[in-house]
Amino acid sequence: MISVLLAILLMGVALCSVSPKQETEVPASKILSEIARGVPVEYNNVTIKGNLDLSNFAVNSQINITNSNIQGVVDFINISFNKAVNFSGTLFDADSNFKNARFIENISFSGAKFSGDAKFSDTQFIRYANFSKAQFRGIVVFDGARFIGDADFSNAKFSGDAKLIGDQFKGKIIGAPWIQVKEVAASKILSEIARGVQVEYNNVTIKGNLDLSKANLQKNNDKLFAVNSQINITNSSIQGTVNFSNISFNKPTNFSGTLFNADSSFTNARFTKITSFAGAIFSRNVKFSDAQFIKYANFSNAQFRGIAVFDGVRFIGDADFSNARFSRDGDRINPKEDSNVDIVALILYGLLAVILLIVIILLFNIYLLLTKKMTSKTENRPFSNENERYLPMSRKHTKHESPMLDSIPSKQRIEAFTENSIEEVTSPRPVSIYRHCK
Repeated sequence: MISVLLAILLMGVALCSVSPKQETEVPASKILSEIARGVPVEYNNVTIKGNLDLSNFAVNSQINITNSNIQGVVDFINISFNKAVNFSGTLFDADSNFKNARFIENISFSGAKFSGDAKFSDTQFIRYANFSKAQFRGIVVFDGARFIGDADFSNAKFSGDAKLIGDQFKGKIIGAPWIQVKEVAASKILSEIARGVQVEYNNVTIKGNLDLSKANLQKNNDKLFAVNSQINITNSSIQGTVNFSNISFNKPTNFSGTLFNADSSFTNARFTKITSFAGAIFSRNVKFSDAQFIKYANFSNAQFRGIAVFDGVRFIGDADFSNARFSRDGDRINPKEDSNVDIVALILYGLLAVILLIVIILLFNIYLLLTKKMTSKTENRPFSNENERYLPMSRKHTKHESPMLDSIPSKQRIEAFTENSIEEVTSPRPVSIYRHCK
């Protein structure tokens, strides 16, 4: 009996341990068919047999091929990936070619391994591109590639030269100190500002001091030097001092993600358009004393590691200091009260008061009109009896009567009234009333 029970128990364990058959090998043709039909491609921990060739094709499928092994050649030349693509942890056994491809949404090669050559020539990464912990064991080509969004190359390993330069990146570069960063002389930027042309630099190192007081700039009527260039110096490093005091920036200004290595001064500067220091790092002291921000000012995620002075600063538009960090507890933002804002507020309050007064007057006039109509209606209503016709002082029209009158019949009260008043009656009509009452 015991042996029978043990046999049943072992059979149950064996049945429980049997899992549904999982697909471990997938033909490349099946994946190509799914992509052609626009359905999601979802594979994890599989081996893909055959070549993935999608040249000159628009991909509308979301692709997730993770922790897998692609044993054939991957040829995605001139492909537009319109949805997110994820090759995290996947091994590319053969060569991979993404030349002139465009990734509209996020793309991840995190932890991927490229055993053969990997080509990303003229590839566009519109959003976040994740190459963290990727391993490139063959030749890697990024010539002409453009990273519009942020790019993460932290802990990525290359057996050769990746040939990436900073001006290929519009967003932030994470964990890639080996990327060649272009150096720009501060004098070149000052010359561009003096000529009024657009200043556009990203992921560069600026050598020298940016001192606009030495530039040949014209003054406004308010004695501020006018800068008519749109300035975009982002995700860069400014090695020298920055002196933008007494400057009127007449176009948008953007220093997002830029590192200010030396002291910076924006004293009495006026930013007439949208201004951004989002994610900027001020390693030394910075002054914004008496500066004016007419439009939106973005200081979100900014870091102030030295002394930050905002005494007398005026924010006419909205200001964002979310997640900004100040290293000194004494640093405070003390905006100056803007008289223009006070005048506008007073005007608005005055208008509200006038509107309220008009409403009160209208309501009062309506009340008077209704009261007049009710009085007129009361005077014109028909008399209920003869006593009420001839005696306006009868009980129905008198609010305060003596309680003693209630016990006297109305006819006796009329006689008493007429007897007391007969001597004063001189006209014929009251006499007839008297006779009528008698």
